[in-house]
Amino acid sequence: MADERVMRNGTESGREDVSNPVLAFWTDYFTRTGEQSKAFFEGLHTLMDPQKLQQRWMELMAESFEDFLRSPAFLEMMRQNLKTVTDLKKAQDKALEEMARAVGFPLASDIHGLFERMAALERALMVRLEAVEARVEALGEKLGVEGAGGSAEGGAKPKRGRVKRSGRR
Repeated sequence: MADERVMRNGTESGREDVSNPVLAFWTDYFTRTGEQSKAFFEGLHTLMDPQKLQQRWMELMAESFEDFLRSPAFLEMMRQNLKTVTDLKKAQDKALEEMARAVGFPLASDIHGLFERMAALERALMVRLEAVEARVEALGEKLGVEGAGGSAEGGAKPKRGRVKRSGRR
């Protein structure tokens, strides 16, 4: 009979044993916590793969940078920055040009213009030289000089070389 009372109430005196429900609660709690911790650490193990972590970090950083670089605030700041830099470059070029003109140094535009004028002069001289050669050839044919360029007798055209100038202009 005493064994039956102990089994029923948890004590021989007839009062209930309070430690059994508390013990059951904590046993159940630690069992469930252990299972959850085990599942968490197994998942954490797959997440802690260094290559996967690095890949995920790089993806997140790329996405973050992409969002930042396409933001209206950043684009406006870049527009203002580029405008400021180009304005400064124009001001610098203008100041250098004024200083060079004050000192008397030629500018690139001056030299370019000089080359254009020299090329035009060369073309004009070549036209005049060809006209003079044509006149010399015509005179040679009139006089019947052999070898005076392009005549029917098979004369050879004179080689171009330095033209001797006479004292006349």
